[in-house]
This record gives sequence, structure tokens and C-alpha cells, in this order.
Amino acid sequence: MQVGWYPSANPDGAYELVFSKAGADPTDADIVLLRFESREKRLVQEKIDLCLELGARGFTEEELRQLLAETAH
Repeated sequence: MQVGWYPSANPDGAYELVFSKAGADPTDADIVLLRFESREKRLVQEKIDLCLELGARGFTEEELRQLLAETAH
């Protein structure tokens, strides 16, 4: 999982959350399970909590993709 403000130090930027398979390159679209952007810290924190909760439940990669896609709004 990677979280940052992009573009860095730009007040017009946004938080970006990338949740991917463990040990994988987060720039590889095939292994990214969720990419989420928002200017609202609370919404990003909610997505982080959801990713951690679902990831800990032992879902398959495809199940995770589907569950995260359903909550991507």
C-alpha cells in the first residue's frame, strides 16, 4: 500500500492511495487492486481501513478486486 499527496507540495493536488499485491511494483496495472484519489483525508483513511480489513480476511485477488471496485466511489 502506498499513500501520498500528488503532485508533491502542490496545493491543487490530491491524496493518492494505491493498494496492490504484496511485494509487487505498484506501477504495474495488472497487480494494482485499487487506485483511489481524493482531496479529503477522511475518505482516504476510510479506503485504507477497508483495504486492510478485506486484505486480512483472506479473500482471493479476484474477490478483493471485485469488493474494492464496488466501493470505489
